[in-house]
Amino acid sequence: MRNACKSSSLALRRSLPRWSAVFVMVLLAAACTVGPDYRAPEPPLPDRLGPAPQQAAAAEAVSTDEALVLEQLAWWDEFDDPVLSDLIARGVRGNLDLEIAAARVAEARAVRRAQGGRLLPTVSAAASGGRQKASANGPGPLAELAEAGLASLENDLFTVGFDAAWELDLFGRVGRAREAAQARLEGVEELQRGVLLLVASEIAGAYVELRGAELRLELAERNLGIQEDSLQVIEGKVDSGLLSPIDAERTRAERASLVAALAPLRAQREAAGHRLAVLLGESPGALRGELAPGPVPEPPAWIGAGQPQDLLSRRPDVRRAERELHAATAEVGVAIGERIPRLVIGGSRGQESADLGDLLESASRTWSFGPRIELPIFRGGQLAAGVEAARARLAAADAGYRSAVLLALEEVESSLVAYRESRAAHDALDEAASASGRAADLAEVLYDEGLRDHLVLLDAQRSQTAADDGLALARVQRALRALDVYRALGGGWEILERWAAPAPAEAVADGAEAAVGE
Repeated sequence: MRNACKSSSLALRRSLPRWSAVFVMVLLAAACTVGPDYRAPEPPLPDRLGPAPQQAAAAEAVSTDEALVLEQLAWWDEFDDPVLSDLIARGVRGNLDLEIAAARVAEARAVRRAQGGRLLPTVSAAASGGRQKASANGPGPLAELAEAGLASLENDLFTVGFDAAWELDLFGRVGRAREAAQARLEGVEELQRGVLLLVASEIAGAYVELRGAELRLELAERNLGIQEDSLQVIEGKVDSGLLSPIDAERTRAERASLVAALAPLRAQREAAGHRLAVLLGESPGALRGELAPGPVPEPPAWIGAGQPQDLLSRRPDVRRAERELHAATAEVGVAIGERIPRLVIGGSRGQESADLGDLLESASRTWSFGPRIELPIFRGGQLAAGVEAARARLAAADAGYRSAVLLALEEVESSLVAYRESRAAHDALDEAASASGRAADLAEVLYDEGLRDHLVLLDAQRSQTAADDGLALARVQRALRALDVYRALGGGWEILERWAAPAPAEAVADGAEAAVGE
């Protein structure tokens, strides 16, 4: 680019009048922006994101249009739980972490606006007044005139006026600074979108844990009731001499174990409710009594991961890393621009007088106008070090972007595998729970008919309790692993962003307040 600018300048200088050539060369120099131009990177991506081999047939059965629809849907609606969708909507509007992220976006916008203002002229007004004394030993005849009574070493001076200055961004240093500020603003906006996704997924996770604790507590209480009924029957048979007292003691021990298991489940249920309320921006006990018991949300049978390149546009952390890379590229130009000349056009217009009463007269008028060139000559190596540091930050940002892409791919692939295995574990435990239930029913029948002793019945009931609890945990894990997939895919922030935006009336009020502030 420098060679092209140089050859164009030489050609214009030969063909145009001197004053025209100077003017055009200034404009041409303004187009020669320092530093590297940013180009979006193209990281190496795999041919496909999932699905695992076991899901390949199901994935191929989904057409491209259907997959696109799946990607555009709000993932929380895939659980078909209106309570969950309502909680996420409330959390997006009330979460305090989102308020912090919104404030940081406002700060970045102000910084970007400040950088853009550097491209415009600056105008300032000043007024001063005071008394001053000149040195009697200073240069000039002032001392002799003062001794002769024709002048005075002491006098008053009053000034009022305006100063203006405009730095012509000949080599794009200021433009690069604004470009970097714009990229950093977009990076902070991506950070806000990442917080939106995190809040939504944490609300969903806390909700799943709450429903899981409710289900496990319900199962434990039901099993406790069965055990208490068994204890009454056994105690009656002990009193009748049909059973040994040891059978009653074994049943009491089993009942005590079930009672002990209720306490941690209640604590887990309360903790999940407290976490859910805080994520909504409310006090920990705000949801107590508001949420009626409900089932554990059911995730869909298949989750479409989309194409690998789609991941780069969906994940806010990858998008933010790319914006940081853009900002670091522009800041190399800013650092280079500190080493080249600056042209500032300045002027002033005002009034100056030794007598305050004459300050506003036309004879007191002063003005000045002219360009000023600033050229750094020696800064002790600071400017060269600044360029070196900017290039090092660019290298770090480039590595950070590539690392963000790899981490995103890892999270997607790992979460898809974990979700697939959680579904397989759930199906196996569902079968185990059904078999344990049938075994417990058969053991009870055989016990009532006297064909099996009481220990066999207790073992069957204990196995049924463990299988039911294991199945409940599997349901929770299956839902949580589905949330991990959605979080890794990074979709849905567009809908969340619209939910978090202020109402039109509030937006107009904010805009009016900003205009008044400026």
